[in-house]
This record gives sequence, structure tokens and C-alpha cells, in this order.
Amino acid sequence: MSQLLSTSIEFLKGVGPKRAEILASELGVRTYRGLLRHFPFRYEDRTKFYKIAEVTGDLPYVQLVGEIIYVEEIGTKFKKRLVAKLKDETGTMELVWFKGVPYFKKNLKVGEKYVVFAKPNVFNFKINLVHPELETLIEFKNSVQTKLQAVYPSTEKLSKFSLGSKNISRLLKTLLLQLKYKLDENLPAPIMAENQLLDRESAMLNIHFPTSTELLKDSITRIKFEELFLIQLELLKLKLVNLEKSSGFVFAEVGEKLSLIHI
Repeated sequence: MSQLLSTSIEFLKGVGPKRAEILASELGVRTYRGLLRHFPFRYEDRTKFYKIAEVTGDLPYVQLVGEIIYVEEIGTKFKKRLVAKLKDETGTMELVWFKGVPYFKKNLKVGEKYVVFAKPNVFNFKINLVHPELETLIEFKNSVQTKLQAVYPSTEKLSKFSLGSKNISRLLKTLLLQLKYKLDENLPAPIMAENQLLDRESAMLNIHFPTSTELLKDSITRIKFEELFLIQLELLKLKLVNLEKSSGFVFAEVGEKLSLIHI
């Protein structure tokens, strides 16, 4: 298993040499192990849906479901934007893209129902959603397995190579499927039992794709314990190596001028 985890990340399906180079330079992820330990920094509850009429500018993020009723490309060559209108039973809302205009113009379908997720933005006293995440309602129903979805650290450069948080999540799903039943336990069974720790494979699965808040907490506890435990082992190893290599300064004879201080 150690050899498999040391595999270069470029050999994971969906990565390749160029993306591997970007992952290494931007995130320090070079191997399967590096991606596995690229942990989320927060989680989003994707079970709550807002109606368009309920959305206000001070909400952090909202998730809507509605039908695309209008798509139009607006602006000149260097200032193009794509504007779409999402409709539900309570009203309509504009969705705006300044980047990836050709892609979204080609793939957005009028009359299709979508699930949209973004932070509300206020422009000219109207609320819109800029660069929202979206997928068809059918895709959403088929893909969502948990209410908590992980959000991963990313950068603008990573996003240009389609390596944003959602793409990293997909890569991790591919990796975890490849590692299924192959992730060896690295903690002794008595220690796991004494501290009621989750097994390693379940912890890694649930920290990236939590099936419940309880399992997420248990996974975080397990991974923190493992890190501290391995650090302590390394320190003990260094101490033993130092003792084997050197027994300190030994005085064969104690001279008359050496005074012994008793405490």
C-alpha cells in the first residue's frame, strides 16, 4: 500500500502531466498520498434550498432550483458576459458569467431545470448570482449522497486548469475508489480500541465525503490522533538512535578538583 500511495499524481485518471505540474506547484500535491491528505477547510450543507423570493444580499451562499428561461451573450469582444434567467414559482433571478462564456453558452439549455449554488451579489439594487456552480436537477439527484459537501483550498491558477474545489472532489472520489479495501491500518488495534478510534479507511472516506456530522467528527478525531501518535513515535525513534550512537561524555576518573554537588 505504501508503494501505491507513493504513485505520482499524474497517473490518476483525470490528471495527466500538465495538471500534475499545477497541483505540485500550487498545492504541493505530488502523489496519491498528497491528494488523500489534501483536506477540506470547510463543509457546505447542500440540503437546504431557497426560493428566489427568499434570497437577500446578506446571505452567505444560497442553493436554488429552477428552470433556465433565457440565455444571452452581452457586451463587446473584450467585455463579453453571459446572462441567464432562472425561474421558480416565486420569481426570476439573473445568473452572470464573465469567464467561460463560450462553454456556458454552449451547454446551458433553455427549458432545463438546474440546481444553482452561489453567493448572492447586489448590482443596481438587484440581486444576481455571479459565476454560480450549477448542474442539471437530474445530475444533482444522481450525484448528491451526503448533506455535507467538502470545500477544498484552491487558487485562480488551479481554476484555469479546471482544478477548483469541485474538480478536486471528483479526483478524490476516483482515488478513494481505487484505494478501496487497500488502505492499510497504521495504528495498533489495542490503541484504536482504547481510544474508540475509527478505522483509517472509514476516516479518510468520511473526511472527504461525510455521510453524517457524527462520522465527520470521528474522522477528524482519528486523523488528528494519528498525526500526533506518529510524531511521538518519530521523536522516540530519534531519542533511541541518539542513545545508541552516543552514551555521552564518560569520565574514566574523577579528579581531585572535581566537586560533586548533591541536590
